[in-house]
Amino acid sequence: MTTVTITKTDIDYGVHAHCQRCPGALALTRTFPQFSFSVTPNLITVHDADSDGHGDILAICRTPPALARFIKAFDGWMADQPAPEPISFEIDLSGVPHRNVINPLPEKRRTAAK
Repeated sequence: MTTVTITKTDIDYGVHAHCQRCPGALALTRTFPQFSFSVTPNLITVHDADSDGHGDILAICRTPPALARFIKAFDGWMADQPAPEPISFEIDLSGVPHRNVINPLPEKRRTAAK
């Protein structure tokens, strides 16, 4: 499990009712830069980082309850009200494959001395 924290900066730059630019998606992308995310109160869709949410779907998982509550509060937040507070939540993406991994160069082949 990895702890993901939605910061005040994520809240300030997050876009209401935008599944790829909400504070939760911003925090997930910062924590897992190899992926991009579409986040709703019910589901998180994980994509390749270069797909901007329009490429291959690598995984779909349930939105953690703390994040679901935050999304509902953020999307219902009005400018004349206090902003939702930063939160942290746990998520496990260890089994999600990804293609945007920088692979090390192959080892130099050893040749027999002549």
